[in-house]
Amino acid sequence: MSEKVLRLKDIEVPFKFKMNKRTSMVVYAVDLITEWKTRNYTVDFDVYLPKYGVNLQRDFVWTEQQKSDLIISILKDIPIPPLSVIVHEHCQFQVIDGKQRLGAIMGFLKGEFPIIFNNEKYYIDDLDKDAKRRVQNYTIIADIAYEYDDDLISDDEKIQWFLYVNYSGTPQNSEYLSQIKNLLPHNETSSI
Repeated sequence: MSEKVLRLKDIEVPFKFKMNKRTSMVVYAVDLITEWKTRNYTVDFDVYLPKYGVNLQRDFVWTEQQKSDLIISILKDIPIPPLSVIVHEHCQFQVIDGKQRLGAIMGFLKGEFPIIFNNEKYYIDDLDKDAKRRVQNYTIIADIAYEYDDDLISDDEKIQWFLYVNYSGTPQNSEYLSQIKNLLPHNETSSI
């Protein structure tokens, strides 16, 4: 038996800041559009890193189909991975992970794009009241870290958090995903 022992407390907390995991942001999706404006909340999707002079986040890159698939997942009540967000004491939210998802939800609620279901396009106003309510009342779930003027989260820590949540697995390639999708009858893949 080896004398080396890896203790949980040695690896348990990867950051200097405290993170509240799987915390509901206690906001319905529709509140991102309505109430946040009246309360002067801001959402920083880019997360500018002054130390390096670059944004942590890439541009909005999801296709209309990818955005549609997310909204259909919400309508089907399929769990969506949590966002990773820094909440600053001055009502600013920095999106460390989840920019594409959050942007898609907000965009659909604003009527910026339709969902595609059974080869038909439906905007938010084309949904019946139950479907519309499901999207509007979708509760945003996030891993949240709090930041204060006298206790800022460094650019290096933001990068480290971003890398932890984005590079822990091996992404599926499009060829393999198409192969799996083709196993289903055509009418069952039109909304995936």
